Amino acid sequence: MCLPAFAAQAQDYGYLTFRTANGTEQGIAAAGLKITFADGKMLATAGTETLNIALADLAAMYFAPERTGIDKVGAGDAAALDWHLDERSLHAAAADDDTMIRLYDASGKAVASGRGALSAKLAKGIYVMKAAGQTIKVLAR
Repeated sequence: MCLPAFAAQAQDYGYLTFRTANGTEQGIAAAGLKITFADGKMLATAGTETLNIALADLAAMYFAPERTGIDKVGAGDAAALDWHLDERSLHAAAADDDTMIRLYDASGKAVASGRGALSAKLAKGIYVMKAAGQTIKVLAR
């Protein structure tokens, strides 16, 4: 019996990216990566980086040669901005009515803004929302 031999070559993927149901993406280094699942959550740890995502919110994960997505939501208070995307309608509300919320398309062009709240119909594409010290990547499908 003769068995064929196949050559395989590993590609160099330095990062694992997680996409959540609302379209945000976060990347983490693949070197030394440890992923555990408990209590309906996924915990990914690599060195000093940690990502904690509810399994119900996890839409996809994939390896990439470069870090993709926004590394961290930002230095601001995560509770300071509440937002969601229904179909392609974005709704955002800041905890403080004086907080400016700005939305940019992938080219960096400002497409919407609001003080304290923002609602916008989006075309398909990638957007960046900035508010309350946070930077959030939004994917409208």
